[in-house]
Amino acid sequence: MLNKIVFENAVFHDCYIHGFNFKSVEELYLGQEELLIDIDYILNWPNCIGDHVQDNYFNISRALLNFKNIENVKIRITENARFIDRIEKTSSAVLASTSTESIKSKWVIYSYTGEVIIELDASDMFVELIGEIHAIKNRQFLTSKERG
Repeated sequence: MLNKIVFENAVFHDCYIHGFNFKSVEELYLGQEELLIDIDYILNWPNCIGDHVQDNYFNISRALLNFKNIENVKIRITENARFIDRIEKTSSAVLASTSTESIKSKWVIYSYTGEVIIELDASDMFVELIGEIHAIKNRQFLTSKERG
């Protein structure tokens, strides 16, 4: 089973955010801190007509957005902004961190309401599928039971 998806091959529209996790404090002092965002990742999109998703099946898996070597993290999430619309990657540059110098990009995550909900600098990002793939009819998220 494919368990990693690189940013360039990923689609984030309507992925639901469940939570955040920062890696260990030791990694922070080494300049290698990671941000993990727990989401429901939609692997395929059926041919929906307009806003109607009746009788359509979505293949969905629990997944982690894994941002590597993070800095300058800003999180502004509201109750109505937990579905991702898109993630943009811009302006790679050499940034001096507390312990290393590395090439980092600016990453911006937008909600379906158009709000910027997360901004950060990171050297890389990928999607890691961590659960079973479920064929879900007429909805684009997993229940707690389906997430395991």
